[in-house]
Amino acid sequence: MLRAATTGKTEAVALLIKAGANVNQTDSDGQTPLAHAAANGRQQTVELLLSEGNADVEKVDKRNVLSPPPLPVLMLCNLFFFNLVGASPLYLAAYNGHTEVIEILLEHGAEINKGNAGKT
Repeated sequence: MLRAATTGKTEAVALLIKAGANVNQTDSDGQTPLAHAAANGRQQTVELLLSEGNADVEKVDKRNVLSPPPLPVLMLCNLFFFNLVGASPLYLAAYNGHTEVIEILLEHGAEINKGNAGKT
């Protein structure tokens, strides 16, 4: 599931979801398939994981993230959702400039002001 989400193999992700694969499984960094798809701008895969797989839109990874998204992304979104403990799929999409993925995540309830442990 992780590899298919990272590379945008939406049909493979759909088959895995139908077969009962865990859409919230994590890699060694704590990143989910949704985080991988969001970081890589895989719009169709992000939409599928959220709508068909009920992926956790708020799951953060275990890595330390020490820099905010690029300024143009912050200005475009008028957001600052920096998380010192880990990166959410929304953060990863913004950091990599995937505005279409940001919109999808927000439509599915991603919290723009939620940081680690409820801090902004």
